[in-house]
Amino acid sequence: NMLTHKYSELSVFVFSDDIAWAKENLRQQQITKFIDHNCGLNNWKDMALMSSCQHHIIANSSFSWWGAWLSTKEGTKCAPYAWFNPLKVQFNITDIVPDEWDIINYD
Repeated sequence: NMLTHKYSELSVFVFSDDIAWAKENLRQQQITKFIDHNCGLNNWKDMALMSSCQHHIIANSSFSWWGAWLSTKEGTKCAPYAWFNPLKVQFNITDIVPDEWDIINYD
């Protein structure tokens, strides 16, 4: 993980609408906490928690994008290059991702 190599002291929180998948597929030795208790009408609490984080690795979702965008802390923000399915649409994500964020290409 690029953030764990860059920052020696790092707490990693995972926010997801599919925590079961996240627990099964993400390396748990780097995970501090899976946030799995803010469902339904409490989703706003996840947004508040995400915006309180210093660093962000977001999914291709507007919810995680807003969590990173609303953060006032100086830190690293990473977004996926493949925001949309490249087999279906070619879209310039620079309209979505701010210049100071890192774009991660998984190819």
